[in-house]
Amino acid sequence: MRFSVRTIFLRLFLLLCTFPPAVPAYAAAPDFERDLVTYGQLTAEQQASLASGKVVRFQRESQGMEGAQAFVLLPASISEVWTLLVDYPTMNTWMHNVKDITQVTWVSPEVAHVGYVIDSPLKDVAYLLERTHTKEQRIRWQRLSGDLQAVYGGYDLFPAAGGTLLHYWSFVDAGLWLPSSVKTFFALSGMQKLMESIRAEAISRHRPRSSRP
Repeated sequence: MRFSVRTIFLRLFLLLCTFPPAVPAYAAAPDFERDLVTYGQLTAEQQASLASGKVVRFQRESQGMEGAQAFVLLPASISEVWTLLVDYPTMNTWMHNVKDITQVTWVSPEVAHVGYVIDSPLKDVAYLLERTHTKEQRIRWQRLSGDLQAVYGGYDLFPAAGGTLLHYWSFVDAGLWLPSSVKTFFALSGMQKLMESIRAEAISRHRPRSSRP
């Protein structure tokens, strides 16, 4: 029995479709934190940069995923910074490259499902995160669905002289179908500008009334 080339390719395609795509097995989010730089490991120069309002950022790799982390000093109290970080309905108006918040569903007092549309290089990236909140201490998140293969990350808030030290970390697997520039955006340039936008918003919301126009 003879088969045409077209028939052979069609049968191979149908055969491949019967197998589910391989999904990497990643560890739970806390395992990623073992590969992060702590504040106590910062050099005197890096701590001076923080004191001057600059973002201190590191590129990281963990569990086979590329990621990054950053620190920034915010001139606002922990309570004020916390209110800012959970103000999901307004994030698309001030957080860098957040084009839209499509969903905010609190499934418990601590856990929210939040849908994002990110204005990343070449194309918008949409995904849904499960975000777990420990009030005025930390937020952790992981991907539930969407364009990215996997997302793990978190915020940590620490009291500091003059305000709050904010620590942000994220590991992202962009998958096979998104360009490498998207992965670079989430791990490097996007994180820098995101932290700068958080600081700018904190200053805008909480600077003394006497200094406002």
